[in-house]
Amino acid sequence: MTGSVRVDPDGGILMHCSLPASLSELPGLVEQVETSIVEAGLPLELGLQFTLAFDEILTNLASHATQAAGREIEVEVALRLYPDRLEATIWDDGPAFDVNSVPPPDLDEELEEREAGGLGLFIVRNVMDQVVHDRLGSRNRLFLIKRLGEPDDR
Repeated sequence: MTGSVRVDPDGGILMHCSLPASLSELPGLVEQVETSIVEAGLPLELGLQFTLAFDEILTNLASHATQAAGREIEVEVALRLYPDRLEATIWDDGPAFDVNSVPPPDLDEELEEREAGGLGLFIVRNVMDQVVHDRLGSRNRLFLIKRLGEPDDR
């Protein structure tokens, strides 16, 4: 049902779930994010940008964080709609890792000479308006923020 989420200043929760960070769980979560955005009546382009960012972040958690921790990583995801923005919060109990500590890739370097990795986070930073990380106790917290409306409307 389109437009069924009441938007208030404290943010309407579109979705909240916890799951293991595994590649097998990823498609269902990405679909749930996209469905939540569409059901809230938001533009498809916004849904596609968020699903792209979620896919990249969760793939990294399932691949890299799980390997670094030597165990399954638990992920908690919340998607909130505010009057001026869509905001996702992703918590994980993996090793401390700030996505903002990864330098942007050198796009001028020849493809054969470029180091592997880093393009996914580069894409996340470019489709989101803000990417904010902090560490609370034993958990990473990542905010993905996309402003709503045209720049002149802000």
